[in-house]
Amino acid sequence: SYKNGINIEITPGIMPIYNIKNILNMSQRCGIKIPDNIKNKFGDDENENFKKSLDVCHEQLDYLTQLGYKSFHFYTLNRYKFIKQLFTERTAV
Repeated sequence: SYKNGINIEITPGIMPIYNIKNILNMSQRCGIKIPDNIKNKFGDDENENFKKSLDVCHEQLDYLTQLGYKSFHFYTLNRYKFIKQLFTERTAV
């Protein structure tokens, strides 16, 4: 962004996948493409989807950190248990 003349810090937003069906519906309405490699990770098991969503968030955070981002905005949607687990795992590393 700095290369393109943007002189303010951009804070990436992370929206965890709490429910893949809801995310897919929202993405259709908004014209957002969810990559197949992400969609294909999720199934019908809610506990397994919780773990997969954590994995996806870790991957996104690792990638964005490698790009030099230092702060993030999390769309928690009042799902504090997920975010608490994510932060617990990240600080344990």
